[in-house]
Amino acid sequence: MLELLLSHIPSTLFHILTGVLITDLIFHGPSFTYRKTRFTLLGSVAFLVVLPDIPKLFGFLIGHSLITVPILALLFAFIMRKLLSMRVPAIWWRLTLVLVISSLGIDFLGNGVHLLYPVNEKTYALSVIRYEFIYLLPIGLLLFFRLR
Repeated sequence: MLELLLSHIPSTLFHILTGVLITDLIFHGPSFTYRKTRFTLLGSVAFLVVLPDIPKLFGFLIGHSLITVPILALLFAFIMRKLLSMRVPAIWWRLTLVLVISSLGIDFLGNGVHLLYPVNEKTYALSVIRYEFIYLLPIGLLLFFRLR
């Protein structure tokens, strides 16, 4: 189990950094009045982006689907509405976009994803990304300069 977790570290970091960067861009991070609100949102999204991968570690594919990702984003939007002082639909579409790109998109470009699970169990993959750790430095630098 430890070996499995260690082998997923570059992939997980790639998901998190991409999700946080996209979140900061589409929620207009620098325009937040308080830095605490901005970083609470980014930390929460880092958790949200990893959430679809947790069932996958145990063999369940339910989190990696275009059917379940919007539902997960909607639940999270209800939790975040007071922090962001925004309406739920505005938060929901942004979080859905973040999850589709940073969770499903990266996996689609990498090892594949079950886009229509549980309706269809076919794996869809483009397999362009072979080594996630190559992308960690550029994404990390972009995020660093964006957050300073």
